[in-house]
Amino acid sequence: MNLSNKAAFELGRSLATSLHISGGNNPVIRGGILMARNDILDTITKSETRWELRRGFDSTMDVLEPLQQGALRTV
Repeated sequence: MNLSNKAAFELGRSLATSLHISGGNNPVIRGGILMARNDILDTITKSETRWELRRGFDSTMDVLEPLQQGALRTV
């Protein structure tokens, strides 16, 4: 799949927003959206474009669903 880096970034943001809004606490819907994201990543030929999609997705998820107390929490 050929996308511009900007389009890939925006697609990543859109997928993250859909995951947050539609997925909610439903693991089936969340899994479906993540599978779709992975399938899209697999079809993108340029590594820079794949990186931009991941960057858009990850940065949006960091805002919408921030980790509590960091990724590695020791008790």
